[in-house]
Amino acid sequence: MTPTPPSRCATCAFTPGTEANRCQLTAMKAKVCVHALIPFYCHENIDQHTLKPAPGEKLRLCIGWVDAMDVLHARGHYDRLPAWQVRVSEEILGFIARAENGEDFNERELFDRIASIGEELGLTDEEAAAIRRGEIPTNQRRTA
Repeated sequence: MTPTPPSRCATCAFTPGTEANRCQLTAMKAKVCVHALIPFYCHENIDQHTLKPAPGEKLRLCIGWVDAMDVLHARGHYDRLPAWQVRVSEEILGFIARAENGEDFNERELFDRIASIGEELGLTDEEAAAIRRGEIPTNQRRTA
C-alpha cells in the first residue's frame, strides 16, 4: 500500500489567505526559495523567537514548498536554473532575514550587491549599471 503524502499545515505560507501568506516578507522568502531550489521549512513547529524547532520537534520541509517545487520541476525550470540565480536568491534571502530582524537597509544596497554578483559572473558594465539603477534586465537580447 502506498503511503499517503503529507498535506500542508493549516497556516502554510503557500496557501492563499493564511497569515504567513499575507506576510510580505514570508511570502517573498517562500517564492525565492522555490525559484532557486533552496529548502523552505514549515514554520508551524518552529519557536518564532529562536527560529528553532520546538522541543521534541524536527525541522520539516514545507509541503507547500514541495508542491510548488514539483510544478516548476515538471516545467523543466530547474534544468535551466543558472548558478548566478541561486547566488542572487541567497543574497535576497539574506536581506529578507535582515529585515525580519528589524535591521534597516535600502534597496540601493540590495541592487548594488546583485550587480556585483553579476559582474563576477560576466555581466557587462551596462547590465550591471542598469541593475544598480533598479532596472532588472530580461534574458532576451534585442537585435538591431
